[in-house]
Amino acid sequence: QLSLVVFRVMDKLEKQGLEKVMLELGDGRIDESGDEIAGLGLNDAQISKIEEFLNLPAQNRLETIDSLRELFKDIKGAEEGIGELREISEYLDALEISDEEAIIDLSIARGLDYYTGPVFEAILTDERVVGFGSVMAGGRFDELIENFAGEKVPATGASIGVDRLFSAMQKLEMIDERPSTADVLVTVMVEDKIIEYQKIAQKLRAGQIKTELYIGREDTLTKQLKYADRQMIPIAVIIGPDEFSSNQVSIKDLRVIKAEKIKIEDRE
Repeated sequence: QLSLVVFRVMDKLEKQGLEKVMLELGDGRIDESGDEIAGLGLNDAQISKIEEFLNLPAQNRLETIDSLRELFKDIKGAEEGIGELREISEYLDALEISDEEAIIDLSIARGLDYYTGPVFEAILTDERVVGFGSVMAGGRFDELIENFAGEKVPATGASIGVDRLFSAMQKLEMIDERPSTADVLVTVMVEDKIIEYQKIAQKLRAGQIKTELYIGREDTLTKQLKYADRQMIPIAVIIGPDEFSSNQVSIKDLRVIKAEKIKIEDRE
């Protein structure tokens, strides 16, 4: 369908700019390498209408919708799509999502042709990752499931660009890249007390402290502390025979030398 091809050319607006998009809608253009890019052969009136469409204001959702309604007032079927955008805008308003957080971008066109309604993309707004592009995208597809299952199941779906999102999160230093995500290692010094060690670890987890219980083969404190150091776990809870006898645990901050003893019951 010609409309799908037009949408795909319009989708190049952000990367190529309006002038190049208009040329591709018409007679075509020559790219930077000298290669010829064939145009769609639309006439001047059609191209002018699309240019007006792409230049509609996007800062305010309701303003965009009103401008769409005026632009397409004589086009049959346009009101249905405009009405859907109006309904989506009302939902966004109800969720208190501002015009800065969600805009109506008329240039977006998803590459797959099974969409039957609104499509959307999500981008990151932090200035450190603005060039990463969309990290989530999707849309309405009322006929896709029916094509495979034979049953009409209207649906909306989206996919996340995991690699791109992960790269952005790394750039924003949101990923804990330590070998272990635990903040505390409970050392195991008395083999027949493993249930007690598990209870202590569980108390720490119940207090929202990320805790790992040592389950390796090393039975010496030195080697278990070396394990914690390799895993970049900053705190070790040390409970040997003396600690069990006195109902205490030793807390060792591996970033310093000093160790402190506290009562086992003391979760603070």
